[in-house]
Amino acid sequence: MRLGLIFKLFLKASMLQKKRAVLTVAAITWGTVAILLLLAFGHGLREHLNQGRRGMGVNIAVVWPGETSRPWKGLPAGRPIRPIARDIDFLRARMPEVAGVLGEIHNWGAILTYGKKTITGHIIGTHWIYGEIRHHIPQAGGRFFNPIDEAEKRRVIFLGDKLAEDIFGKEDPVGKILLVDNTPYTVIGVMKKKFQMGNYAGMENDHAVLPITTYIGQYSRQRLNNIVIKVERAEQMPEALDQFRRSLASIYRFDP
Repeated sequence: MRLGLIFKLFLKASMLQKKRAVLTVAAITWGTVAILLLLAFGHGLREHLNQGRRGMGVNIAVVWPGETSRPWKGLPAGRPIRPIARDIDFLRARMPEVAGVLGEIHNWGAILTYGKKTITGHIIGTHWIYGEIRHHIPQAGGRFFNPIDEAEKRRVIFLGDKLAEDIFGKEDPVGKILLVDNTPYTVIGVMKKKFQMGNYAGMENDHAVLPITTYIGQYSRQRLNNIVIKVERAEQMPEALDQFRRSLASIYRFDP
């Protein structure tokens, strides 16, 4: 009954002051719409930022070589610690709880040639799990390299989407032969375009990735530029990094 009476009084007042009633309803409507728009904008911005953050990988730590900061068991401070490719298998064996450990070797001055087109490009020798950990999703018709490619040192290469366009233009690169410093490689995939907010070695759409075993075979270089550690949950990272330091310390003899 009270609601009915209130409604009747509202209608009666509205008939007497139509302009005020229309303006009041319009103000309430606009205020509601404005709040909804702001909430939608905030949600969309948050999702966009999260997408950019996930572009480089989720729950990962990137570790660069460094120097010891204190003496250890008769060894002086200031010794360089430079991990090499074969250390990765040892680290994986000592860190079974983590989701993945991989190494990267970078070359910013590789000469890439296809037909009459030659450019200087950035290539990375790394392990096959790089594609999954770093979200290198292939475009339709292509793939990332796999454990067999790595074990058999196959000359296969995966291209960033911008690099592929710079070299091949509108032509489909998959299956084509690309010369990397005069060595032939088969293009097996091109990365899907992705949005990313962070990087540590240049934007990923502008580099190429190949098996680390193949890279070592061509360039005879074992020293890693960095190591990437992946965990399933963020709260696992402190323990994983502690395991990493202790494992690496057992190889290079430094205070973990």
